[in-house]
Amino acid sequence: MKTTFLIVTALFGIAILGDPITAAEPSKSESQHIYPFIFKESTGENLFVISDKALRPIKSFAPSSNATAVEALKSLKANIIYENGDGTKIFLLGAYNNKDGTFTLTAWFIAAPFYSREIVNEAELPHRQRLELRTALHSGDFSATVDKPTSFVLNNGDSLSKFTAVPQTRHDEP
Repeated sequence: MKTTFLIVTALFGIAILGDPITAAEPSKSESQHIYPFIFKESTGENLFVISDKALRPIKSFAPSSNATAVEALKSLKANIIYENGDGTKIFLLGAYNNKDGTFTLTAWFIAAPFYSREIVNEAELPHRQRLELRTALHSGDFSATVDKPTSFVLNNGDSLSKFTAVPQTRHDEP
């Protein structure tokens, strides 16, 4: 099955076309990398990246981060983040500071196809769920604070520095 990468960098109908690195410039001491993202439910740290072959906690997002990308990542609903937050589907573009655990987020993307855990019937308890294979994020995949996420398909997943962003067909729920 062909893998497509979706990059989520804009909300509210604001499209960032072109190189995602221009969305938020890191300081000269930081270099941009792609980090596998891991979500672990806990009472402590629950956002992690793999940096230097080790699991590193994201203690906070740097003030110079792309605020829209941070809000979109933090507002992913459980049906997406629990199924795909294992370091193999969601990736962060930015810079991790090993000294203080801050992450400068430029953009993030999810590899498609990805899984979503859907409730079969809300009225039935306990809820029966089904695992659904999907190729696009829907507006319903984000909490109510995020309105109409815009995603882009990368035509060349091998090089994030040189790609053409093509708007993904939206499949918003009615």
